[in-house]
Amino acid sequence: MSLEVIKAVAHIAEGRGAARPGGVLAVVSEVRGSAPRHVGAMMFFHADGTSVGTVGGGKVEQEAAKAATTCLASGSSTCIEIDMTGAEATGSQGICGGVVQLLLSYEANGVQLCGRATQALERGQAVRLVFDKVPPGEFRQGGLLGAVLDRQGNLVAAKSNGQSGAQNETFSVLVEPPDRLLILGGGHVGAALARVASDLDFDVFVADERPAFADQSRFPSSVTTLLGPYGKTIHEFDFGDSCYVIVATPDHEADLACVEALLRRAALEPVAYKYLGLIASKRKTKLVLEQLEAEKFDERAVQAIHAPVGLDIGAQTPAEIAVSIAAQIIAARRGSSASQVLAMDRERR
Repeated sequence: MSLEVIKAVAHIAEGRGAARPGGVLAVVSEVRGSAPRHVGAMMFFHADGTSVGTVGGGKVEQEAAKAATTCLASGSSTCIEIDMTGAEATGSQGICGGVVQLLLSYEANGVQLCGRATQALERGQAVRLVFDKVPPGEFRQGGLLGAVLDRQGNLVAAKSNGQSGAQNETFSVLVEPPDRLLILGGGHVGAALARVASDLDFDVFVADERPAFADQSRFPSSVTTLLGPYGKTIHEFDFGDSCYVIVATPDHEADLACVEALLRRAALEPVAYKYLGLIASKRKTKLVLEQLEAEKFDERAVQAIHAPVGLDIGAQTPAEIAVSIAAQIIAARRGSSASQVLAMDRERR
């Protein structure tokens, strides 16, 4: 979602329903106690009242929207604190038990900086956004976004008057490129998983050798379809340490060929993918793993395959199976304690 927020800033439209052009970029800069979103979560308020992203919903976003309206009217930036610990946080607002601090940066000229950040993220490179800090309740004319750095801290772009933060206290947000999900097989489960994953901020790719199953009309517009032999797709696809792969072809031989090709690719690159899952029954899983071991593939790479893929929640329909797979992927993505359960996959095989 961070990429979509940054894209929104990069494509600010002049005069979108308001006398003053531009918009307000809200970013969670500090959390004390429990809060709905983490530090670095972002949201962009357009001048026409629409928004992209979330900083937590409920009271947090109500207060953020109110402050954004003030910033838009004055062309200024500010910082606000939202207290969710007291009695005022009860009822429909809920109690999180913490305090959230938000920087609200009025951006009318952030197009260049966020444009450069967008380009880097779409190339799979992380960026760090650097904001000037202001004390809670203080207003400052103009925007707070002053520079874009790469992961190592090298300058990618800065305001025309130089890099922000030379004399001001700054706050920075590391924005990772979107995770990618490659689904090999666009059948019922593959299509259901593509729909779920597209709402989970994955760049989703569905590959199939059958034209009818790689038909773009079967998927959300954000999903990219790849028509052609699975082996060719695996050979040409841009993998990396933020890539997840699900093998869901229509037959056992194609599944095995895909897994073999993926393991060969992994043997040639430092990090070919972060996660590999295979949709299969316990019997099919046993056959595939025995074949891979007989072919002398790296034992650790074989052991790392999530098969049968998905959390064991009794899923039966394609949509339920997609949810079980997505839940397992999220656990791996977030380094959840549920990963301990995933480590027991071998016992299920």
